[in-house]
Amino acid sequence: MKNMRILSLFYTAFMTAVVGSGLLFTSCVKDIIPANYYSSTDLLVGQYLSSRPDDLSEFTKILDTTGVLGLLNAYGKYTCFIPCDTAMHNYYASKGKTSRSDFSMEELKKICYNHILKGDTIATGDFSVGPLSTMSMSERFVNIDFSLTDGSILVNGNCPIIEKDIRVHNGFIHLLSKTLEPSELKLGEKIASDPKFSLFSEAMQLTGYAKMMNDAIVEDQSYDPKNCSWSIKTYNITEEIPQHRKFGFTVLLESDSTLANYTACPLLPNGVKTIDDLKVLAEYYYSSSYQGVFSDGAGVNDPKDPRNYLNRFVAYHCMNRTLASSRIINDYDTPTQIKTFDMYEFIETMLSNTLIKVKKDRNYTLRFFINLLDDEKDITTGIELTKDIDNDAINGYYHEIDKPLVYSKAVVSNIASNRIRIEASAFFREFATNNMRGNNPDAVNVAGKAHRYIIPDGYCEGLKCSATTRFTYLNANGIYEDWQGDELYVEGTYNFTLVTSPIPAGTYEVRMSYQPTGGRGIAQLYWDSIPCGIPLDLRLLANNAEVGWVSPGSDYLDPEGYENDKMMHNRGYMKGAASYKCTENMYYDNTKTARTSTASLRRVLGTYTFNKAAKHTFTVVGLGSSGGDIQFMLDYLEFVPTEILEFEGIE
Repeated sequence: MKNMRILSLFYTAFMTAVVGSGLLFTSCVKDIIPANYYSSTDLLVGQYLSSRPDDLSEFTKILDTTGVLGLLNAYGKYTCFIPCDTAMHNYYASKGKTSRSDFSMEELKKICYNHILKGDTIATGDFSVGPLSTMSMSERFVNIDFSLTDGSILVNGNCPIIEKDIRVHNGFIHLLSKTLEPSELKLGEKIASDPKFSLFSEAMQLTGYAKMMNDAIVEDQSYDPKNCSWSIKTYNITEEIPQHRKFGFTVLLESDSTLANYTACPLLPNGVKTIDDLKVLAEYYYSSSYQGVFSDGAGVNDPKDPRNYLNRFVAYHCMNRTLASSRIINDYDTPTQIKTFDMYEFIETMLSNTLIKVKKDRNYTLRFFINLLDDEKDITTGIELTKDIDNDAINGYYHEIDKPLVYSKAVVSNIASNRIRIEASAFFREFATNNMRGNNPDAVNVAGKAHRYIIPDGYCEGLKCSATTRFTYLNANGIYEDWQGDELYVEGTYNFTLVTSPIPAGTYEVRMSYQPTGGRGIAQLYWDSIPCGIPLDLRLLANNAEVGWVSPGSDYLDPEGYENDKMMHNRGYMKGAASYKCTENMYYDNTKTARTSTASLRRVLGTYTFNKAAKHTFTVVGLGSSGGDIQFMLDYLEFVPTEILEFEGIE
């Protein structure tokens, strides 16, 4: 992640150049540095805005008209992105209007809400690429990007911050030279409005995916957090019940020019230039007669039929969760991750029972690669996002990719022949879409930022809980010894079943990662409704004699601990992975990795043969505890092809 502190010199140079040269934002920059400029912790947001009538009067008057100014003059926490007067007048003109009085009250409120984050104070030093951790009052993501060429900070892609970090008593104010205007289109409509992607948009229309996204509900209006039967506990960890249950989509897509220049398909030596060409491309990569894995699409000419090759091509580009570009993998690369190990994310697509594989290679900083093939050191075999990303709609995002995304034989083979480790929170699309997973990447090392979401019954489509199961999600924080820093945490007389992401056909050893503690009890685990051996005692730390853990490096005859690994494996246990650690010394020792800690274990659930790509169920039933608190936690599940067990690394 690019922290703003790294860019402060660029920003200073940029502002000096802008003021000195009169370029681009001259009128705004000139207007916002009056003689009486000051930052004061004594004023509230609304009072400060009112103190600058020469350059901030337009937005301030809108705040006053809508009653929002009174809110900003109350105590609380706010982060406000305030357009200068020039920006507001330009906005009026872009809408064919002359003043704020030409807008309805609802329109004015939306303008206000788009620019205000309530409940959090975020300085630019806490910005990182991607969405901010708190959504705007209009319940939309606010995205941040940086320019290393001129030092500017861009909000929502094209709104530069021209004055930053004005600290007032109840928050921060950042001034903009352009108003924030999130799209009011549904995702299919937004893609159709972008001429750069006309060919892919036509394919979305033909296959019905555009209509499906345009017709889909944005929010479950029947959901009411007040109906949650679980009360919020008083912890040193903040708890909350999700306030909304929203739905969304993400589309990765190729531009017309990318398709036209793609000549790797032998059936299309001159590139993909028409919808008929795109159908040929889809058949080549999806039919088992060529490079694909599907044999049931021959002669299926209706593009709305899921067996149709064009339908499959489009479906594999779509995900039924809202993912800003940083939420594909970068926001999960928290400080808990050991940066010498590559990182992977597996994302379910809307092509039935398929995954895309995302690799973050440590040689390339923020870059990540989608569906790298067998030689993973050759990055040219992977797909990357271009700079045209984070195009937002009411119900999702679309991002441009630099070459066709396909689910070919080579892709399936690569995914199915390597370890598939999936963070348990990734099983639930609701966590990403409702801004729970990945929303706090830069606060992981702040113990006070630990956050727990109570998940009401029925909130997640792939989760069923008994009435006595208190199911929660703890988002990433350094106080936990977790991969990616987050976990599922369950209390009560629990009995729950979760549905996994789809796993390709093959024979796998399946494992569960968890943290044993003395306060936990005994649980019976089930895979696809079949018991996974005897009950698991979650109270046994790794160095318990029944587990058999020996600290790596403590036995000179087994300096790396590999022989001890084999002994533990024979007992159904494994050490935690070496690729992560806790960073805050609150519950666990932050000098150790999970592999060298007695508080991290993996339990082997069993070896299973999956005859076809499919989702599976994992059930956990609590059998009681000797203490008064019955707990269960789950970090991740991993699926390891049996043919690579002998060569598997420790990461």
